[in-house]
Amino acid sequence: MSINFINRIVAKIPGKMSLLPVLVVPFVLQITATVGLIGYLSFKNGQRTVNDLAGQLTAEIFARIKDNLNPYLATPHQINQSNATAISLGQLNFQNLAAWEPLFLEQIKIFDRVNSIVAGSNQKGFIGVEIRQDPPLVVMFSEKTTGYNLRTYAVSDLGKRLQIISNTANYDPRSRPWYTDAITAKKSSWSRIFPQFNTKDLTLAAVLPVYDRQGKLQGVVNSSLHLAEVGNFLSELKIGKTGQSFIVERDGMLVATSTGEKLARVAGGNLQRIKATESSNLVTRVTAKYLLENLGDLSKIKAAQNFQFKIDGESQFLQVLPFADNKGLDWLIVVAVPEADFMEQINANTRVTILLCLAALVAASAIGFFTARWIAQPIVGLNKSAQALAKGEWEREIELERSDEVGELARSFNIMAEQLQESFAALAAQNAQMKALNEVISESESRLSQFLEAVPVGVFVVDAGGKTSYINSRAQQLLGTSEIGGYSVEELPAKYQTYLAETEELYPSERQPIARALQGENVRADDLEIRQDDRIVPIEVWGTPIYDEKGQIAYAIALLSI
Repeated sequence: MSINFINRIVAKIPGKMSLLPVLVVPFVLQITATVGLIGYLSFKNGQRTVNDLAGQLTAEIFARIKDNLNPYLATPHQINQSNATAISLGQLNFQNLAAWEPLFLEQIKIFDRVNSIVAGSNQKGFIGVEIRQDPPLVVMFSEKTTGYNLRTYAVSDLGKRLQIISNTANYDPRSRPWYTDAITAKKSSWSRIFPQFNTKDLTLAAVLPVYDRQGKLQGVVNSSLHLAEVGNFLSELKIGKTGQSFIVERDGMLVATSTGEKLARVAGGNLQRIKATESSNLVTRVTAKYLLENLGDLSKIKAAQNFQFKIDGESQFLQVLPFADNKGLDWLIVVAVPEADFMEQINANTRVTILLCLAALVAASAIGFFTARWIAQPIVGLNKSAQALAKGEWEREIELERSDEVGELARSFNIMAEQLQESFAALAAQNAQMKALNEVISESESRLSQFLEAVPVGVFVVDAGGKTSYINSRAQQLLGTSEIGGYSVEELPAKYQTYLAETEELYPSERQPIARALQGENVRADDLEIRQDDRIVPIEVWGTPIYDEKGQIAYAIALLSI
Protein backbone atom coordinates (compact mmCIF):
# COMPACT_ATOMS: atom_id res chain seq x y z
CA MET A 1 0.00 0.00 0.00
CA SER A 2 1.61 3.26 -1.16
CA ILE A 3 1.91 6.47 0.86
CA ASN A 4 -0.01 8.37 -1.82
CA PHE A 5 -2.94 5.96 -1.51
CA ILE A 6 -3.00 6.41 2.27
CA ASN A 7 -2.84 10.18 1.87
CA ARG A 8 -5.80 10.07 -0.54
CA ILE A 9 -7.83 8.01 1.92
CA VAL A 10 -6.98 10.34 4.80
CA ALA A 11 -7.73 13.40 2.69
CA LYS A 12 -11.21 12.11 1.89
CA ILE A 13 -12.21 11.86 5.55
CA PRO A 14 -11.88 15.51 6.63
CA GLY A 15 -13.09 16.57 3.19
CA LYS A 16 -16.59 15.48 4.20
CA MET A 17 -16.54 17.25 7.57
CA SER A 18 -16.74 20.82 8.70
CA LEU A 19 -13.56 22.60 9.71
CA LEU A 20 -14.25 22.72 13.46
CA PRO A 21 -14.38 18.93 14.02
CA VAL A 22 -11.48 18.49 11.60
CA LEU A 23 -9.38 20.69 13.88
CA VAL A 24 -10.76 19.42 17.21
CA VAL A 25 -11.07 15.67 16.61
CA PRO A 26 -7.41 14.95 15.68
CA PHE A 27 -6.29 17.10 18.60
CA VAL A 28 -8.54 15.21 21.03
CA LEU A 29 -7.53 11.85 19.54
CA GLN A 30 -3.88 12.77 19.90
CA ILE A 31 -4.35 13.80 23.53
CA THR A 32 -6.40 10.66 24.20
CA ALA A 33 -3.75 8.42 22.61
CA THR A 34 -0.99 10.18 24.55
CA VAL A 35 -2.87 9.97 27.84
CA GLY A 36 -3.78 6.33 27.21
CA LEU A 37 -0.22 5.44 26.28
CA ILE A 38 1.16 7.18 29.36
CA GLY A 39 -1.38 5.41 31.57
CA TYR A 40 -0.67 2.06 29.95
CA LEU A 41 3.11 2.46 30.21
CA SER A 42 2.71 3.59 33.82
CA PHE A 43 0.66 0.48 34.58
CA LYS A 44 3.08 -1.85 32.75
CA ASN A 45 6.06 -0.25 34.49
CA GLY A 46 4.24 -0.77 37.76
CA GLN A 47 3.69 -4.42 36.90
CA ARG A 48 7.36 -4.85 36.01
CA THR A 49 8.27 -3.22 39.29
CA VAL A 50 5.91 -5.61 41.06
CA ASN A 51 7.49 -8.59 39.30
CA ASP A 52 10.95 -7.40 40.30
CA LEU A 53 9.78 -6.72 43.83
CA ALA A 54 8.09 -10.12 44.04
CA GLY A 55 11.27 -11.79 42.83
CA GLN A 56 13.35 -9.91 45.36
CA LEU A 57 10.89 -10.71 48.15
CA THR A 58 10.76 -14.42 47.39
CA ALA A 59 14.55 -14.51 47.05
CA GLU A 60 14.83 -12.88 50.46
CA ILE A 61 12.29 -15.31 51.91
CA PHE A 62 14.17 -18.27 50.47
CA ALA A 63 17.41 -16.92 51.90
CA ARG A 64 15.82 -16.57 55.35
CA ILE A 65 14.33 -20.06 55.16
CA LYS A 66 17.67 -21.57 54.13
CA ASP A 67 19.55 -19.54 56.73
CA ASN A 68 17.20 -20.92 59.36
CA LEU A 69 16.95 -24.48 58.06
CA ASN A 70 20.66 -25.06 57.54
CA PRO A 71 21.71 -24.64 61.18
CA TYR A 72 18.44 -26.16 62.36
CA LEU A 73 19.05 -29.30 60.32
CA ALA A 74 22.79 -29.39 61.05
CA THR A 75 22.34 -29.51 64.85
CA PRO A 76 20.93 -33.08 65.10
CA HIS A 77 23.85 -34.46 63.08
CA GLN A 78 26.31 -32.57 65.24
CA ILE A 79 24.76 -34.14 68.35
CA ASN A 80 24.93 -37.61 66.80
CA GLN A 81 28.57 -37.11 65.83
CA SER A 82 29.39 -35.92 69.35
CA ASN A 83 27.78 -39.01 70.86
CA ALA A 84 29.49 -41.31 68.36
CA THR A 85 32.81 -39.73 69.33
CA ALA A 86 32.05 -40.37 73.04
CA ILE A 87 31.35 -44.00 72.16
CA SER A 88 34.60 -44.36 70.22
CA LEU A 89 36.50 -42.88 73.18
CA GLY A 90 34.88 -45.36 75.54
CA GLN A 91 32.95 -42.71 77.47
CA LEU A 92 29.66 -44.34 76.43
CA ASN A 93 28.70 -47.86 75.41
CA PHE A 94 25.57 -49.65 74.37
CA GLN A 95 25.85 -52.20 77.21
CA ASN A 96 25.15 -49.51 79.82
CA LEU A 97 22.52 -47.23 78.29
CA ALA A 98 21.44 -45.85 81.67
CA ALA A 99 24.76 -43.98 81.81
CA TRP A 100 23.74 -42.00 78.71
CA GLU A 101 20.83 -40.29 80.47
CA PRO A 102 22.73 -37.34 82.11
CA LEU A 103 24.48 -36.53 78.85
CA PHE A 104 21.24 -36.61 76.85
CA LEU A 105 19.50 -34.38 79.40
CA GLU A 106 22.32 -31.88 79.23
CA GLN A 107 22.42 -31.94 75.44
CA ILE A 108 18.69 -31.37 75.00
CA LYS A 109 18.88 -28.37 77.30
CA ILE A 110 21.77 -26.91 75.28
CA PHE A 111 20.33 -27.76 71.86
CA ASP A 112 16.77 -26.66 72.53
CA ARG A 113 15.78 -26.87 68.84
CA VAL A 114 16.05 -30.66 68.96
CA ASN A 115 12.93 -32.48 70.20
CA SER A 116 14.48 -35.78 71.17
CA ILE A 117 17.88 -37.52 71.54
CA VAL A 118 17.82 -41.31 71.68
CA ALA A 119 19.99 -44.37 71.24
CA GLY A 120 19.02 -47.94 70.47
CA SER A 121 21.32 -50.93 70.78
CA ASN A 122 21.45 -53.99 68.63
CA GLN A 123 20.43 -55.92 71.76
CA LYS A 124 17.02 -54.16 71.91
CA GLY A 125 17.98 -51.67 74.61
CA PHE A 126 16.80 -48.07 74.37
CA ILE A 127 17.46 -44.75 76.08
CA GLY A 128 16.10 -41.33 75.09
CA VAL A 129 15.03 -37.90 76.26
CA GLU A 130 12.25 -35.88 74.67
CA ILE A 131 10.68 -32.46 74.94
CA ARG A 132 6.91 -32.50 75.25
CA GLN A 133 4.19 -30.13 76.39
CA ASP A 134 3.00 -31.83 79.58
CA PRO A 135 5.28 -32.80 81.14
CA PRO A 136 7.80 -30.62 79.30
CA LEU A 137 10.64 -33.14 79.55
CA VAL A 138 10.63 -36.93 79.73
CA VAL A 139 13.14 -39.79 79.86
CA MET A 140 12.37 -43.03 78.02
CA PHE A 141 14.20 -46.19 79.04
CA SER A 142 13.99 -49.85 78.06
CA GLU A 143 16.42 -52.71 78.68
CA LYS A 144 16.67 -56.19 80.07
CA THR A 145 16.07 -54.96 83.64
CA THR A 146 12.69 -53.49 82.61
CA GLY A 147 11.74 -56.60 80.68
CA TYR A 148 12.17 -54.49 77.57
CA ASN A 149 9.10 -52.54 78.56
CA LEU A 150 9.48 -48.88 77.59
CA ARG A 151 9.07 -46.77 80.72
CA THR A 152 8.55 -43.03 80.26
CA TYR A 153 9.40 -40.82 83.25
CA ALA A 154 8.62 -37.18 83.88
CA VAL A 155 11.84 -35.33 84.69
CA SER A 156 12.38 -32.32 86.96
CA ASP A 157 14.32 -29.21 85.93
CA LEU A 158 17.35 -30.67 87.69
CA GLY A 159 17.11 -33.85 85.62
CA LYS A 160 15.72 -36.08 88.39
CA ARG A 161 13.26 -38.79 87.42
CA LEU A 162 9.77 -38.33 88.82
CA GLN A 163 6.74 -40.55 88.29
CA ILE A 164 6.25 -42.98 85.42
CA ILE A 165 3.72 -41.52 82.99
CA SER A 166 3.53 -44.48 80.57
CA ASN A 167 4.75 -48.03 80.22
CA THR A 168 4.83 -49.72 76.79
CA ALA A 169 5.30 -53.47 76.80
CA ASN A 170 7.93 -55.23 74.74
CA TYR A 171 9.33 -52.16 72.99
CA ASP A 172 11.89 -52.90 70.31
CA PRO A 173 13.68 -49.85 68.86
CA ARG A 174 15.13 -52.00 66.08
CA SER A 175 11.71 -52.01 64.37
CA ARG A 176 11.39 -48.24 64.34
CA PRO A 177 11.90 -46.33 61.01
CA TRP A 178 14.83 -44.30 62.35
CA TYR A 179 16.71 -47.50 63.26
CA THR A 180 16.02 -49.40 60.04
CA ASP A 181 16.77 -46.38 57.85
CA ALA A 182 20.13 -45.92 59.58
CA ILE A 183 21.05 -49.58 59.00
CA THR A 184 20.09 -49.22 55.32
CA ALA A 185 22.11 -46.02 54.83
CA LYS A 186 25.15 -47.32 56.83
CA LYS A 187 26.21 -43.72 57.40
CA SER A 188 25.01 -40.45 58.86
CA SER A 189 21.73 -39.65 57.13
CA TRP A 190 18.12 -38.63 57.55
CA SER A 191 15.39 -41.10 58.22
CA ARG A 192 12.08 -41.02 56.43
CA ILE A 193 9.46 -38.82 58.07
CA PHE A 194 7.53 -40.92 60.60
CA PRO A 195 5.09 -40.40 63.52
CA GLN A 196 6.72 -40.22 66.97
CA PHE A 197 6.04 -43.34 69.00
CA ASN A 198 4.04 -41.74 71.84
CA THR A 199 2.90 -38.26 70.69
CA LYS A 200 2.37 -39.28 67.05
CA ASP A 201 3.91 -35.96 65.94
CA LEU A 202 5.56 -36.22 62.53
CA THR A 203 9.27 -36.53 63.12
CA LEU A 204 12.41 -36.26 61.03
CA ALA A 205 15.37 -38.05 62.59
CA ALA A 206 19.08 -37.52 62.02
CA VAL A 207 20.45 -41.04 62.42
CA LEU A 208 23.94 -42.48 62.68
CA PRO A 209 24.73 -46.22 62.87
CA VAL A 210 27.63 -47.03 65.23
CA TYR A 211 29.99 -49.90 64.48
CA ASP A 212 32.83 -51.37 66.55
CA ARG A 213 36.36 -51.74 65.22
CA GLN A 214 35.51 -55.05 63.64
CA GLY A 215 32.64 -53.36 61.73
CA LYS A 216 29.94 -55.01 63.81
CA LEU A 217 26.83 -52.90 64.40
CA GLN A 218 26.50 -51.76 68.01
CA GLY A 219 23.43 -49.56 67.67
CA VAL A 220 22.03 -46.35 66.32
CA VAL A 221 22.04 -42.83 67.75
CA ASN A 222 19.23 -40.50 66.77
CA SER A 223 18.47 -36.80 67.21
CA SER A 224 15.00 -35.91 66.03
CA LEU A 225 13.08 -32.83 64.97
CA HIS A 226 9.34 -32.32 64.93
CA LEU A 227 8.18 -31.00 61.54
CA ALA A 228 5.71 -28.74 63.34
CA GLU A 229 8.73 -26.64 64.40
CA VAL A 230 9.58 -26.02 60.73
CA GLY A 231 5.97 -25.01 60.10
CA ASN A 232 6.11 -22.64 63.08
CA PHE A 233 9.12 -20.92 61.56
CA LEU A 234 7.41 -20.62 58.18
CA SER A 235 4.34 -19.11 59.82
CA GLU A 236 6.50 -16.44 61.45
CA LEU A 237 7.78 -15.26 58.07
CA LYS A 238 6.02 -12.20 56.67
CA ILE A 239 5.37 -13.03 53.04
CA GLY A 240 3.76 -9.93 51.59
CA LYS A 241 0.38 -9.46 53.26
CA THR A 242 -1.26 -12.81 52.60
CA GLY A 243 1.50 -14.89 51.03
CA GLN A 244 2.08 -18.50 52.00
CA SER A 245 4.93 -20.97 51.90
CA PHE A 246 5.22 -24.70 52.25
CA ILE A 247 7.81 -27.44 51.89
CA VAL A 248 7.23 -30.70 50.06
CA GLU A 249 9.22 -33.79 49.28
CA ARG A 250 9.79 -34.80 45.69
CA ASP A 251 6.88 -37.21 45.87
CA GLY A 252 4.57 -34.33 46.79
CA MET A 253 4.20 -35.12 50.49
CA LEU A 254 3.88 -32.08 52.74
CA VAL A 255 6.81 -31.45 55.08
CA ALA A 256 5.81 -28.13 56.57
CA THR A 257 3.46 -25.25 55.85
CA SER A 258 3.09 -21.69 57.04
CA THR A 259 -0.68 -22.12 57.50
CA GLY A 260 -0.34 -24.49 60.49
CA GLU A 261 -2.50 -27.18 58.95
CA LYS A 262 -2.12 -30.82 59.97
CA LEU A 263 0.45 -32.73 57.94
CA ALA A 264 -1.14 -36.14 58.59
CA ARG A 265 -4.53 -37.64 59.26
CA VAL A 266 -5.80 -40.81 60.89
CA ALA A 267 -7.19 -43.37 58.44
CA GLY A 268 -8.05 -46.92 59.47
CA GLY A 269 -6.35 -46.47 62.81
CA ASN A 270 -3.08 -45.45 61.14
CA LEU A 271 -1.53 -42.03 60.74
CA GLN A 272 -1.15 -41.13 57.07
CA ARG A 273 0.77 -38.20 55.69
CA ILE A 274 -0.97 -35.70 53.40
CA LYS A 275 0.08 -34.78 49.88
CA ALA A 276 0.21 -31.11 48.98
CA THR A 277 -2.42 -31.73 46.31
CA GLU A 278 -4.75 -32.99 49.06
CA SER A 279 -4.15 -30.07 51.40
CA SER A 280 -7.14 -28.46 53.11
CA ASN A 281 -5.61 -25.08 52.26
CA LEU A 282 -6.77 -23.77 48.87
CA VAL A 283 -3.51 -22.02 47.94
CA THR A 284 -1.34 -25.00 48.89
CA ARG A 285 -3.59 -27.43 47.04
CA VAL A 286 -3.99 -25.39 43.84
CA THR A 287 -0.29 -24.44 43.77
CA ALA A 288 0.78 -28.08 44.05
CA LYS A 289 -1.64 -29.12 41.32
CA TYR A 290 -0.39 -26.30 39.09
CA LEU A 291 3.22 -27.47 39.49
CA LEU A 292 2.33 -31.07 38.70
CA GLU A 293 0.22 -30.08 35.67
CA ASN A 294 2.98 -27.89 34.24
CA LEU A 295 6.00 -30.00 35.17
CA GLY A 296 4.52 -33.48 35.34
CA ASP A 297 7.06 -34.50 37.96
CA LEU A 298 8.47 -32.47 40.85
CA SER A 299 11.81 -34.22 40.44
CA LYS A 300 12.35 -32.12 37.29
CA ILE A 301 12.94 -28.99 39.33
CA LYS A 302 16.71 -28.67 39.58
CA ALA A 303 17.01 -24.92 40.19
CA ALA A 304 14.90 -21.99 41.35
CA GLN A 305 11.95 -21.44 39.03
CA ASN A 306 9.38 -18.65 38.81
CA PHE A 307 5.76 -19.03 37.73
CA GLN A 308 2.65 -16.90 37.58
CA PHE A 309 -0.85 -18.33 37.70
CA LYS A 310 -4.32 -17.55 39.01
CA ILE A 311 -6.41 -18.82 41.91
CA ASP A 312 -10.08 -17.89 41.66
CA GLY A 313 -9.14 -15.20 39.16
CA GLU A 314 -6.46 -13.67 41.39
CA SER A 315 -2.95 -13.66 39.95
CA GLN A 316 -0.26 -15.32 42.08
CA PHE A 317 3.52 -15.04 42.03
CA LEU A 318 5.04 -18.47 42.57
CA GLN A 319 8.65 -19.43 43.15
CA VAL A 320 10.04 -22.90 43.80
CA LEU A 321 13.51 -23.60 45.20
CA PRO A 322 15.16 -27.01 45.68
CA PHE A 323 16.64 -27.61 49.12
CA ALA A 324 19.01 -30.55 49.61
CA ASP A 325 21.99 -31.61 51.70
CA ASN A 326 24.57 -34.40 51.70
CA LYS A 327 22.54 -36.46 54.17
CA GLY A 328 19.85 -37.43 51.70
CA LEU A 329 17.45 -34.55 52.25
CA ASP A 330 15.71 -33.46 49.02
CA TRP A 331 12.89 -30.96 49.49
CA LEU A 332 11.21 -28.20 47.53
CA ILE A 333 10.48 -24.86 49.16
CA VAL A 334 7.43 -23.17 47.62
CA VAL A 335 6.41 -19.54 48.11
CA ALA A 336 3.14 -18.15 46.70
CA VAL A 337 2.30 -14.45 46.97
CA PRO A 338 -0.90 -12.84 45.58
CA GLU A 339 -0.21 -10.10 43.07
CA ALA A 340 -2.73 -7.96 44.94
CA ASP A 341 -0.33 -7.77 47.89
CA PHE A 342 1.99 -5.70 45.71
CA MET A 343 -0.52 -4.11 43.37
CA GLU A 344 -2.70 -2.39 45.96
CA GLN A 345 -0.64 0.80 46.06
CA ILE A 346 0.16 0.60 42.37
CA ASN A 347 -3.54 0.21 41.53
CA ALA A 348 -4.27 3.22 43.74
CA ASN A 349 -1.57 5.20 41.95
CA THR A 350 -2.95 3.99 38.61
CA ARG A 351 -6.43 5.22 39.54
CA VAL A 352 -4.99 8.60 40.50
CA THR A 353 -3.03 8.66 37.22
CA ILE A 354 -6.17 7.83 35.24
CA LEU A 355 -8.15 10.57 36.98
CA LEU A 356 -5.37 13.07 36.36
CA CYS A 357 -5.14 11.95 32.74
CA LEU A 358 -8.90 12.31 32.32
CA ALA A 359 -8.76 15.78 33.85
CA ALA A 360 -5.90 16.67 31.52
CA LEU A 361 -7.87 15.24 28.61
CA VAL A 362 -10.97 17.31 29.44
CA ALA A 363 -8.89 20.46 29.92
CA ALA A 364 -6.90 19.86 26.73
CA SER A 365 -10.10 19.10 24.79
CA ALA A 366 -11.73 22.31 26.01
CA ILE A 367 -8.64 24.35 25.13
CA GLY A 368 -8.47 22.59 21.77
CA PHE A 369 -12.14 23.30 21.09
CA PHE A 370 -11.89 27.01 21.83
CA THR A 371 -8.57 27.29 19.98
CA ALA A 372 -10.01 25.50 16.96
CA ARG A 373 -13.13 27.68 17.12
CA TRP A 374 -10.94 30.79 17.27
CA ILE A 375 -9.08 29.56 14.20
CA ALA A 376 -12.06 28.15 12.32
CA GLN A 377 -14.59 30.99 12.63
CA PRO A 378 -12.66 33.47 10.44
CA ILE A 379 -11.98 30.72 7.92
CA VAL A 380 -15.68 29.84 7.86
CA GLY A 381 -16.37 33.53 7.24
CA LEU A 382 -13.86 33.50 4.41
CA ASN A 383 -15.60 30.47 2.96
CA LYS A 384 -19.01 32.17 3.05
CA SER A 385 -17.55 35.29 1.44
CA ALA A 386 -15.91 33.14 -1.25
CA GLN A 387 -19.28 31.48 -1.93
CA ALA A 388 -20.87 34.93 -2.17
CA LEU A 389 -18.17 35.97 -4.64
CA ALA A 390 -18.92 32.87 -6.67
CA LYS A 391 -22.54 34.10 -6.90
CA GLY A 392 -21.42 37.55 -8.03
CA GLU A 393 -21.95 39.37 -4.75
CA TRP A 394 -18.88 41.57 -5.11
CA GLU A 395 -19.76 44.03 -2.39
CA ARG A 396 -19.34 41.52 0.44
CA GLU A 397 -16.10 42.03 2.45
CA ILE A 398 -14.62 40.43 5.57
CA GLU A 399 -14.08 42.61 8.61
CA LEU A 400 -11.53 40.95 10.91
CA GLU A 401 -9.47 42.92 13.38
CA ARG A 402 -6.56 40.51 13.70
CA SER A 403 -2.89 40.91 12.90
CA ASP A 404 -1.99 37.24 12.64
CA GLU A 405 -1.91 35.04 9.55
CA VAL A 406 -5.71 34.70 9.51
CA GLY A 407 -6.06 38.51 9.60
CA GLU A 408 -3.59 38.81 6.75
CA LEU A 409 -5.56 36.16 4.87
CA ALA A 410 -8.76 38.19 5.33
CA ARG A 411 -7.09 41.36 4.04
CA SER A 412 -5.61 39.43 1.11
CA PHE A 413 -9.08 38.05 0.40
CA ASN A 414 -10.61 41.50 0.32
CA ILE A 415 -7.86 42.71 -2.05
CA MET A 416 -8.36 39.61 -4.17
CA ALA A 417 -12.12 40.26 -4.27
CA GLU A 418 -11.52 43.83 -5.52
CA GLN A 419 -9.06 42.58 -8.12
CA LEU A 420 -11.45 39.86 -9.19
CA GLN A 421 -14.25 42.39 -9.53
CA GLU A 422 -12.02 44.58 -11.74
CA SER A 423 -10.87 41.51 -13.69
CA PHE A 424 -14.42 40.29 -14.24
CA ALA A 425 -15.45 43.76 -15.39
CA ALA A 426 -12.53 43.81 -17.84
CA LEU A 427 -13.34 40.26 -18.89
CA ALA A 428 -16.97 41.20 -19.51
CA ALA A 429 -15.81 44.05 -21.74
CA GLN A 430 -13.45 41.68 -23.56
CA ASN A 431 -16.26 39.15 -23.93
CA ALA A 432 -18.42 41.81 -25.53
CA GLN A 433 -15.58 42.67 -27.89
CA MET A 434 -14.98 39.00 -28.64
CA LYS A 435 -18.67 38.48 -29.31
CA ALA A 436 -18.68 41.33 -31.77
CA LEU A 437 -15.49 40.02 -33.35
CA ASN A 438 -16.91 36.50 -33.56
CA GLU A 439 -19.95 37.89 -35.31
CA VAL A 440 -17.71 39.65 -37.80
CA ILE A 441 -15.64 36.47 -38.28
CA SER A 442 -18.80 34.42 -38.67
CA GLU A 443 -20.09 36.84 -41.24
CA SER A 444 -16.72 36.74 -43.03
CA GLU A 445 -16.67 32.94 -43.00
CA SER A 446 -20.20 32.87 -44.41
CA ARG A 447 -19.25 35.29 -47.15
CA LEU A 448 -16.05 33.30 -47.87
CA SER A 449 -18.06 30.09 -48.07
CA GLN A 450 -20.41 31.73 -50.54
CA PHE A 451 -17.43 32.89 -52.58
CA LEU A 452 -15.96 29.38 -52.67
CA GLU A 453 -19.29 27.86 -53.61
CA ALA A 454 -19.65 30.37 -56.40
CA VAL A 455 -16.35 29.62 -58.14
CA PRO A 456 -16.65 27.27 -61.17
CA VAL A 457 -13.78 25.01 -60.05
CA GLY A 458 -13.63 22.44 -57.29
CA VAL A 459 -11.98 23.53 -54.02
CA PHE A 460 -10.43 20.85 -51.81
CA VAL A 461 -8.78 21.88 -48.47
CA VAL A 462 -6.69 19.79 -46.04
CA ASP A 463 -5.06 20.90 -42.79
CA ALA A 464 -1.37 20.69 -41.93
CA GLY A 465 -1.88 17.12 -40.73
CA GLY A 466 -3.25 16.02 -44.08
CA LYS A 467 -6.87 15.63 -42.94
CA THR A 468 -9.67 16.81 -45.24
CA SER A 469 -11.33 19.91 -43.77
CA TYR A 470 -13.40 21.41 -46.67
CA ILE A 471 -14.81 20.46 -50.07
CA ASN A 472 -17.04 22.86 -52.05
CA SER A 473 -20.02 21.66 -54.01
CA ARG A 474 -18.16 21.70 -57.38
CA ALA A 475 -15.44 19.43 -55.92
CA GLN A 476 -18.12 17.14 -54.57
CA GLN A 477 -19.61 16.85 -58.06
CA LEU A 478 -16.24 16.04 -59.60
CA LEU A 479 -15.36 13.52 -56.88
CA GLY A 480 -18.85 12.02 -56.91
CA THR A 481 -19.43 12.32 -53.12
CA SER A 482 -20.54 14.87 -50.53
CA GLU A 483 -18.76 13.10 -47.67
CA ILE A 484 -15.72 14.87 -46.24
CA GLY A 485 -14.91 12.12 -43.78
CA GLY A 486 -11.66 13.59 -42.46
CA TYR A 487 -9.51 11.25 -44.62
CA SER A 488 -5.73 11.59 -44.74
CA VAL A 489 -3.90 12.57 -47.90
CA GLU A 490 -2.58 9.00 -48.26
CA GLU A 491 -6.16 7.65 -48.30
CA LEU A 492 -7.53 10.09 -50.93
CA PRO A 493 -6.65 8.14 -54.12
CA ALA A 494 -8.42 5.02 -52.91
CA LYS A 495 -11.34 6.93 -51.41
CA TYR A 496 -12.11 9.02 -54.52
CA GLN A 497 -10.87 6.46 -57.10
CA THR A 498 -8.20 8.74 -58.49
CA TYR A 499 -5.99 6.99 -61.04
CA LEU A 500 -2.89 7.83 -63.02
CA ALA A 501 -4.26 8.78 -66.42
CA GLU A 502 -4.59 5.95 -68.95
CA THR A 503 -3.38 3.34 -66.41
CA GLU A 504 -4.92 0.98 -63.89
CA GLU A 505 -2.71 2.37 -61.15
CA LEU A 506 -4.09 4.49 -58.32
CA TYR A 507 -2.54 7.90 -58.41
CA PRO A 508 0.58 7.86 -56.18
CA SER A 509 -0.28 9.64 -52.93
CA GLU A 510 3.08 11.40 -52.73
CA ARG A 511 2.61 12.90 -56.25
CA GLN A 512 -0.81 14.36 -55.46
CA PRO A 513 -0.76 18.14 -55.84
CA ILE A 514 -2.37 18.47 -52.41
CA ALA A 515 0.39 16.34 -50.84
CA ARG A 516 3.12 18.33 -52.59
CA ALA A 517 1.44 21.59 -51.52
CA LEU A 518 1.76 20.39 -47.90
CA GLN A 519 5.48 20.18 -48.64
CA GLY A 520 5.49 23.87 -49.66
CA GLU A 521 5.23 23.46 -53.47
CA ASN A 522 2.92 25.25 -55.88
CA VAL A 523 1.99 22.41 -58.24
CA ARG A 524 -0.07 21.78 -61.37
CA ALA A 525 -0.95 18.25 -62.50
CA ASP A 526 -3.02 17.14 -65.52
CA ASP A 527 -2.39 13.37 -65.44
CA LEU A 528 -5.23 12.46 -63.04
CA GLU A 529 -8.56 10.91 -63.81
CA ILE A 530 -11.47 9.99 -61.58
CA ARG A 531 -13.32 6.80 -62.29
CA GLN A 532 -16.89 6.58 -61.10
CA ASP A 533 -18.90 3.53 -62.02
CA ASP A 534 -18.52 3.38 -65.82
CA ARG A 535 -17.51 7.05 -66.17
CA ILE A 536 -13.93 8.37 -66.43
CA VAL A 537 -13.40 12.07 -65.66
CA PRO A 538 -9.96 13.52 -66.50
CA ILE A 539 -9.12 16.43 -64.24
CA GLU A 540 -6.49 19.09 -63.87
CA VAL A 541 -5.36 19.97 -60.31
CA TRP A 542 -3.50 22.95 -58.87
CA GLY A 543 -1.99 22.59 -55.36
CA THR A 544 -1.07 25.63 -53.22
CA PRO A 545 0.20 25.83 -49.63
CA ILE A 546 -1.41 28.29 -47.13
CA TYR A 547 0.88 29.76 -44.46
CA ASP A 548 0.01 31.05 -40.96
CA GLU A 549 1.38 34.24 -39.38
CA LYS A 550 4.53 32.35 -38.30
CA GLY A 551 5.31 31.20 -41.78
CA GLN A 552 4.31 27.63 -41.10
CA ILE A 553 2.09 25.66 -43.49
CA ALA A 554 -1.39 25.62 -41.95
CA TYR A 555 -3.42 24.32 -44.92
CA ALA A 556 -3.09 23.14 -48.48
CA ILE A 557 -5.68 23.96 -51.22
CA ALA A 558 -6.27 21.94 -54.32
CA LEU A 559 -8.27 23.41 -57.21
CA LEU A 560 -9.93 20.80 -59.43
CA SER A 561 -10.99 21.48 -63.03
CA ILE A 562 -12.04 19.32 -65.96
